[in-house]
This record gives sequence, C-alpha cells and structure tokens, in this order.
Amino acid sequence: MDGHALVLAEGTAGGILLAWDKDMFTEAERKVGKYCVSVDVVANWDSTVIRFTGVYGPSTNREKGDFFQELKEMKPQIEMPWMVAGDFNVTLDIQDRSNTRYPIAPMMRFRAVVQQLQLINMPLQGRRYTWTREGTMPMAVRLDRFLMSMHWERYTKEARQQKTLCAECIAWLVEQKEERGLTEVEEMLQGIMQQRHNQIVMQEEEKWKQRAKQTWVKLGDKNTRYFHRVASIRKRKSNIDVVVQGEMQVIEHN
Repeated sequence: MDGHALVLAEGTAGGILLAWDKDMFTEAERKVGKYCVSVDVVANWDSTVIRFTGVYGPSTNREKGDFFQELKEMKPQIEMPWMVAGDFNVTLDIQDRSNTRYPIAPMMRFRAVVQQLQLINMPLQGRRYTWTREGTMPMAVRLDRFLMSMHWERYTKEARQQKTLCAECIAWLVEQKEERGLTEVEEMLQGIMQQRHNQIVMQEEEKWKQRAKQTWVKLGDKNTRYFHRVASIRKRKSNIDVVVQGEMQVIEHN
C-alpha cells in the first residue's frame, strides 16, 4: 500500500487514513476536510473512476451538523462508484445500541443524510456492535460502518456478469478454434476476453486477501499457510483450464 491520504488526529480523537495499492489504482483527485477525506482513483484494470471517502465523525452533537454538511459535499458530482467508511460516531438505527435510552434526534438526522445521498448501508458480519464500554453502565454501540452508492452496487454486479460473459465467450472461441480455426478478429477477441477475465479474477483475489488480513493477524502463520492453499484452489477454479463438450475434452490451457 504505497498510496495514501490522511487527516491528522487531534490528540487522541479523530484521524483518518486511506491507503491504496498503486499497482491497482492511480490517484486522480483528493479532497480533504475536517471530518472526511475523499480520493478519486482510476482502477487500472478497466479505467473506472472510483471515489473512496473515509470519515471520523465528531462525538459532540453540536458538531454533527457541520459533519453531515461536509459529508454531503463529498458526494461525487457525476455518477461513479462511491464507498464511504469509518467511525461516524452516530447510530443509524435504534437497534445499533444495546441501551435504547438515547436521544434519537442525531440518529434521525444521520438517516436523512444517508437517504439524501442515496447510500446503502452494508450489514455487519460476525458481530452486532463496533464499540463497547465497560463499568457500572456498560454499553455496546455500532458507530463504524460501510456505506455504498447504488452505482457501486451496480459496478460490482456488472463485474461478476462480465466475468461470466468472458468465460462463456472464451469457451465458444476455443470450441470454434478446434473445429475450423479462428479468424484474425476472433483471435484478437479471445485475447481481449482472456485479459478482462484475468483482471476480474485478480480484483476478486485482492478483495479476498484484504478481508482475510484481520484473521491473519489473529491466527498468525497457520492462517497464512491456509490462505496460500485456499488461494491456489480459488485460482484454479477461476481460470479456464479445460473446456469439455459432451464427453470429449476440447482443449487444455496451461
């Protein structure tokens, strides 16, 4: 991760760091505020411009209005995949708190902003809360979350559809190559389809590795060996090694 953008912490509060792999993304533009930092990057595999916004919301209610306004200003002016993530320091739903005795006004304002920005709240996996307080008045709250735009959802869905389309197209071209040979245009198309298929596979592998990092830290080398084993299996499944028609093997790809 050799690309980064940050907002420095004030004492022990705040602080945002966005980091990306320059082999995967090329920075196009950044916008830094008091509570948010946004970076527009170009995906090197398909030239799509993507916006990532990291946030650290204020803990005091008097500052939340400024935070919400700054978040609105981070919205892309044109349609693009947009992901917003971080510690918002405010809940989105009454079920985000173990103690329901809490003023709902900040929550309702935050919900209105999320709806206005047309963002989709991503469910939390494996746990219900992200912050806890021990002591005589224990509390558990979900303050951290990922929000994605509808365009982000469409983009990732389209990538999955493209992967399937590329695989089907390559399989058909391999079959035609065995039967009659390929024209120059078809050979060029086969190369393009294989390159795009490999790009999507690479992107999926990178996402999977990022998700696994938290578990690696907890389980150490044992999990690292497990990742390499699973990643090898996943790669074999993702690549088109052989095409079979009926009971006849058409071609193997090494």
